Formats: sequence, C-alpha cells, structure tokens
Amino acid sequence: MTNVNSSAVRHALNQTTAAREAIGYFIQRILQQFNNVNHSWNDQQSRRLYAIVLDSVTSLRASYGELRSLEESLKKTLDTVEKYEQIGRATRTTAAAGVAAAASVASAGTKTAVSIRPSIKQDKPFSSPKYNAILDQRYGNAVPAARKVFDLFAEKLCILNGDYSGPEPSHYSPAEHGVYYNAAEDEKNVRGAGATYYHELGHMIDYVCMRYQNLMSENAAFHHALVSDGQRLIQCYNNSTPEQRKRAVRNLCEGAWHSCSDLANFATNGHVRGGWGHSEEYCARA
Repeated sequence: MTNVNSSAVRHALNQTTAAREAIGYFIQRILQQFNNVNHSWNDQQSRRLYAIVLDSVTSLRASYGELRSLEESLKKTLDTVEKYEQIGRATRTTAAAGVAAAASVASAGTKTAVSIRPSIKQDKPFSSPKYNAILDQRYGNAVPAARKVFDLFAEKLCILNGDYSGPEPSHYSPAEHGVYYNAAEDEKNVRGAGATYYHELGHMIDYVCMRYQNLMSENAAFHHALVSDGQRLIQCYNNSTPEQRKRAVRNLCEGAWHSCSDLANFATNGHVRGGWGHSEEYCARA
C-alpha cells in the first residue's frame, strides 16, 4: 500500500526538472569554456582534451535524456493522481456544491485579458489556442511597466525554434539573436504555463536594449537591487512565526514560487535553496 498525493509527486517533478536543467547548464558551460580556449590550442594535448570533454558531454547528455524520460513519467503520474484526488473531493461534496464549483472554475477558465500581446518573429505559429490564450492573459495581467518594455522591443524579439528538444535547456542564443524553447512543454510548465516564453524573451530583451553589445542587467545598480530584494525576503522570513516559516519553505518548493526561490538562492550566494536556484559557483560569478 502506497500513500501518494499530488504535492509529493509535484515536488519530485520540480526536483527532476531542476536536475535536468542543471545538467543542461553544465553542458553549455563545458562546451563554451572549452571553445573559448580551444581557439589558441592546436596540438596533440588539446586533441586528447577534446576527446575527454566529448566523452564527458556524451555522458551528461545521456543523463539529461534519462531525466527527461523521468519527467514525462512524473507528469503522467501527477495527472493521474490529480484526477483521482478530484474524484475523491467530488464524492465528499453535495451535488449542488459540485455544480457551483464547476461553474466557478468554468468562469475563471474562460476569463480572458482585454490586452493582446504584440506579435513577434517565430519559426511557426503556436498550434494550441489554449497556449495562445494563456500568453495573452499573462501579458494582459502584467504590471504596466513590464508590458511597456515588452511592447518597446517586440519587433526585435525572435523565437528560432518553438519545438526545441535538445540536451541544453531552453535558452536565448546571443550568437543567433533568438530563443530556443518548447511551447508544448511550456503549456504544461510546473512553474506556470507561459513562464518559459516570457523568461527567455526577457533574456533577449536584456541584450536587445543594449544593441546586442552587452547586458542591461550587468551593472552595479541592478545587482544591488536584486540583492536588496533578496535580503528583504530573508528578513521577512526571519521575522515570521514558526508556522509562517513552515509555509514559506513549502512554498519555495512549489513551481509557482520558482522566482522567489531563485532570488533567495542568489541573494544568499547559494546557501538558501528551495525547489529552484543555481549553484554556489554560479551565484559567486563576477
């Protein structure tokens, strides 16, 4: 007999996704750093090193693929468990309450934002009307300042591959001036549908607004603002009641809280970690 609930499965899925993305990041970094030094090397030793690097990357890519398969299995399991839980909840309510709840959910699901996001260049249109509606809704619900920035640079934004399934995680490519990600996966994103779309385009805006020469975010003022926000988050935690702290720790492991988890992780140089974050080496970069 096994007692499984959706929260436990979702937590396992979050951890698996984080591990897969970490491996993808390491693959990128290994290849990037090797390419940086390989330009000036052309001898027998460098060729041996290349063979070692290639073997390492091959092994990492195999692990990446295994984790992706595990992710898909966990997603199916989560879907099954959530459906089972919904059936259980339905049997514990009256018919009238069930009808009222269904009407409420239907109303919330059909509610769309007035604003429609500006179109951007992409390899092909999204096939899912539901996903398009989600992106529109997130755009319409964004704070005015964020929406203004998106509008300002929309014509320069580009999705090079919306069906990307490579070993590296979703990413913006500075060399190609475009984004690689998987729209179908983003529609089922545990961090919230559409999160990857706006996250990666945000990275592109960071480059575009500096005319592809640098990053707007790479300045002392922005760094200070990030650290200040993160430290304030930690201070709020320290001033909370034990019950509030427990709830905060639980929340940091949930997909919807991935940005807060990452911010707390960064602001403490990798010491505080929820379900999402980066390595201490990443946080300590210049």
